[in-house]
Amino acid sequence: MAILNIYKRKKAITGVEITGDWLKIAQSSYGIKGREITKLIAREIKGLSDEQISRQIAGIFRSFGISKDYVVTSVARHQAAIRFLKLPSVDKEEISRMVDFHAVKEIPYLPQETIVDFQIIGFEQGGYSRVFLVIVHKDIVSRLLKIFNQAQIKIEKVVFSSQIVSKAYLQAFPCSGGTILLIDIDYSAAHIEIVSRSNLIFSRSLSVGAKHLIGSEVDSPESDPWMKLLNEISRSLEVCKRKNISQKIDKAVLLNPDIGSGNLGKILAKRFSFPLEEVNLLRKLPLAKGAAADTNFKEKALSTACLAGLMLGPGSVKINLLPKEIQVQKSKLKQRKNYLTALALVLAIICNLAGFHFKKLYEKRVYSRELSVKIDQIGVETKRMENMLTLMQIIRERLDTSGSTIEIIRELHRIIPQGISLNFLALEGKEKLTLKGASFVMSDVFKFGAVLESSPYFEDMKIKYVSRRKIGGKELTDFQITCFLSSFEESIR
Repeated sequence: MAILNIYKRKKAITGVEITGDWLKIAQSSYGIKGREITKLIAREIKGLSDEQISRQIAGIFRSFGISKDYVVTSVARHQAAIRFLKLPSVDKEEISRMVDFHAVKEIPYLPQETIVDFQIIGFEQGGYSRVFLVIVHKDIVSRLLKIFNQAQIKIEKVVFSSQIVSKAYLQAFPCSGGTILLIDIDYSAAHIEIVSRSNLIFSRSLSVGAKHLIGSEVDSPESDPWMKLLNEISRSLEVCKRKNISQKIDKAVLLNPDIGSGNLGKILAKRFSFPLEEVNLLRKLPLAKGAAADTNFKEKALSTACLAGLMLGPGSVKINLLPKEIQVQKSKLKQRKNYLTALALVLAIICNLAGFHFKKLYEKRVYSRELSVKIDQIGVETKRMENMLTLMQIIRERLDTSGSTIEIIRELHRIIPQGISLNFLALEGKEKLTLKGASFVMSDVFKFGAVLESSPYFEDMKIKYVSRRKIGGKELTDFQITCFLSSFEESIR
């Protein structure tokens, strides 16, 4: 699941805001320095039909190469009813039933005609829960979804603009303490939100926008649009005090510095006794290299607060105004995708393990073949060594007998008669001696045999044959004598 979370973290987020007069689109993705704005576009849609708006959106997505992977949009403050409830329960299912009951009482519509969602924002003693409730007519959301469907874009989430703006501010300035009044002035309308203790506690839409305020002097009492804005802020603060929502504002924050507020800060400080800060939330996200903001934002003083909320983290808000049946379908599809992704990861791990196993098996087979070759080489070498050992043994035996051979030759030289000549001498093994020769006198042959028999070196003498032949008119006797070396000869070796 960690791998899936990393993938989601790097996914591009596309936020689309459709107001009465303007279509605003922003896209962010993760770069080297974290999440950064890659697209920021504004187009006027005043007087266009829903079908024309769909074509406009499709054209922008196509022309600017905007990702459709994760697209979120919002419902404006004036299109929804909100309530802050204190309910006697801490059980979510029980609170859900109470919320449905309150929603029926609060608005003059049938339950099937509305979309209701809530978020538990805190708990109090005695088992009470503080609940933020949002109610919107289904036709409003259905119109949005139809526009996007015709542009072939699937919406992941529909958020409530006031909540996403307040969350964006608290995320951008997490150390902001006290009670803060957020003033968000858009082209056709203004919205004020009051946040305290990290929660939205009040929200209201005002029918005064940048198109009314631009060109009017903020410090002129006769400047009707500015005075109307200040009076509406004053009425909102009185409502907060009367309903015991908030008794004191620590500071005000203008979320659209391009409005040209002039001396608005001084007037607010004089009239309400709290300071004014100017903040552009979208500038908390850097522009990617090569990206540029549409000039309409500055020229028409369009607010980017809601887009900033959509970019900084639509997942941080729990309220989702998509119809429940669509949410159920998306949930099932998401579970199926997660299951298939997990299955793919498991299969990938199994394949990797199998690959590792087969690699090891292959390496073992290769090693086995190499070992067999080595064994064969060693066998050949061993055979060669055995042959060498045999040869060395033979040489050693010959060396052992070399001394006795010399003694035998010396003894034969000593005892051989004068008329005997030897032409063959062979020592078979270490014992049997074979002699061949010739003599002109046959008696000398027998005499030689007797001498051999009497020598201490020889024994068991036998004359194998005696034959006569003539050479040059003379008679020559050939002979062969065998005998064995005596024990005396063995002793001298």
